[in-house]
Amino acid sequence: MRLRKKNLSALYVLQFVNAIAPLFVLPFLTRSLGTAEYGALVYFQSLIAYGTIFLDYGFYISAVRDVARARHTPEKLSRVIKAIFTAKLIVLTFVAAMMAVAAIFIRSIHDSAWLFFLCGLQLIGNIALPMWLFQGLELSHKILIPQIIARAITTILIILLVRSNADISIAALLVSCSDMLCGLLLWRDISRHIQPTSGYSTLRDAIVILRDDTSFFLTSLGSNLCVAFNPLLLEIFYDHTQVALYAAPLRIVTMATRSITPVISSVSPVMARLVVENPLDARRFLKKVAMALCGGAILLGVAIFLFAPAIIKLFAGEGFIDAASVLRVFAILPLLVVLSSLIGQTYAVHRGMGTALAKIYWIAGICNVAVLIPLIRLYGATGAAVTVVIAELFIVGSILILITRSEGARGSTG
Repeated sequence: MRLRKKNLSALYVLQFVNAIAPLFVLPFLTRSLGTAEYGALVYFQSLIAYGTIFLDYGFYISAVRDVARARHTPEKLSRVIKAIFTAKLIVLTFVAAMMAVAAIFIRSIHDSAWLFFLCGLQLIGNIALPMWLFQGLELSHKILIPQIIARAITTILIILLVRSNADISIAALLVSCSDMLCGLLLWRDISRHIQPTSGYSTLRDAIVILRDDTSFFLTSLGSNLCVAFNPLLLEIFYDHTQVALYAAPLRIVTMATRSITPVISSVSPVMARLVVENPLDARRFLKKVAMALCGGAILLGVAIFLFAPAIIKLFAGEGFIDAASVLRVFAILPLLVVLSSLIGQTYAVHRGMGTALAKIYWIAGICNVAVLIPLIRLYGATGAAVTVVIAELFIVGSILILITRSEGARGSTG
């Protein structure tokens, strides 16, 4: 039931690297590109994020689980890996076709199609870097050196080559190719777990995975409804500047939250086994981890709220000072993200509550869209931030109710 110290340490170092690189890149990009061009870059990245939602397809949950359960059987593990890669390639083909259609018919994309497709390179990186494989094997330390090298190379190149708003295409290219580079550096370790095909169809397995993981996909899609349309609507009702004022604080909070999430990533494969082997131990383990993580998340949120103006000046510059109020709204997000990830996607899903969880996310997403337009029209970036917090509060509360009722029902029947 204990987390592997080497695996957990590697995850923390990885998250530290993933946090430090943006700490260098974000202040540089906001100052070099300016609010308008930085907002344009974020706008196209948010559009590509729709493709990432489809490409993830719930694999960040199901693939970790499947790899964790098959890791002691090399032939079965190889079959799982090849099926997941194939499933992702199928989804990528669909996403690429949708991107091409959007570039033809949507004017805001058509006018800057080059920037749109440069940002789209991160979709290839999504496939090339199989975090799910190393997390499921509890070998996250294998990613450490390649990730450091890839992040260092792209960060240094951004600092050297992005000098003004005219270099936005270079920024888009470099920001998008880090995971791709890391995946190339890791290919020897990845290929070591892949055996020649014998006696089964990888395509058929991939289709089965896509079919069976529909509930995970719907959960992922529903959860992203809470944030997916915010940059798009800010662009429609305002301009690139409001997109930037919303995105910069959100990225700062996301980077801060990464100081906590390695534990959640390390917990997932352990929880996948415990819920099958000993549900009582799984619940005890969940409570123990939750108490520690929530305490850290609360302290982090308080610090963000109290020092929001100074944090914005440090990481985004004077031109983004109006984003301090948005950052204060986001201060509660670390706690909400930790809770929803830990009790929802790490525990409830492995306990077979995926369908109910998907419904919760969809209800939250639909309600979010309903209030999003009036709040954005009235309050701009701040209104968009408020909708995110409201949706996350609803999700956490609903998941707690779901788990309480489910465990109570099982206890009464047991």
